[in-house]
Amino acid sequence: MRNFFLLLFLLIPGIAGAHHGYAAFDTTAEVTLKGTVTDFHFTNPHCVIEIDVKDDKGEVRNWKAELTSANHLAPKGWTEASVQPGDELAITGYRAKNGSPSLWVNKIRMANGEELKVDTSN
Repeated sequence: MRNFFLLLFLLIPGIAGAHHGYAAFDTTAEVTLKGTVTDFHFTNPHCVIEIDVKDDKGEVRNWKAELTSANHLAPKGWTEASVQPGDELAITGYRAKNGSPSLWVNKIRMANGEELKVDTSN
């Protein structure tokens, strides 16, 4: 019975941590997107900034820029009003491996040059 609990103790952190990896994102190269915010979800388990980005052909595509939770961002000064629709941003992060317009955020720079502090853990 003791071995069972030891095994459980060793496995649960790995299972719980599986969600909290960057497995869905290509962490070998960062990309930067510049665009206009269309929506901001200040929620748990992950905050999301929706941003319209023009591609090389001038076509607009809506991207989902994923951040850590509101619980982690609030101590850094974030609120529901930190990012507003219409804001111009440059967002740097890792693209989704599956090719979807999704990004794990490492850095955000506002149009005025202000950098928003992000918690890159998830």
